[in-house]
Amino acid sequence: MSRDLYLVCYDISGEDTLQQVRQYLQGWRVQGQKSAMECWFTTSEVQAAKDYLYTLIDQRTDRLLFVRLDPRQPVLHIGKHRDFEQNMGSFFIH
Repeated sequence: MSRDLYLVCYDISGEDTLQQVRQYLQGWRVQGQKSAMECWFTTSEVQAAKDYLYTLIDQRTDRLLFVRLDPRQPVLHIGKHRDFEQNMGSFFIH
């Protein structure tokens, strides 16, 4: 089964929930900063992740966003990341 690259962004108000969301996403994370992570998911994994994370958050105050990224679309990277070349070589065009 193939995997797709997703950008998962979150805005979580509670510190405990924030840590749980971060820890859960670490298994799929390939890159990211603070509240935005790039993650590889199969179709079933992304659905399971959504289902699980929605049980953790307070839907009145917290936000989750899953965006499937098109692998054909070049990414514009602005700024400097200390280990950018090591971790992301083939994912970004710079």
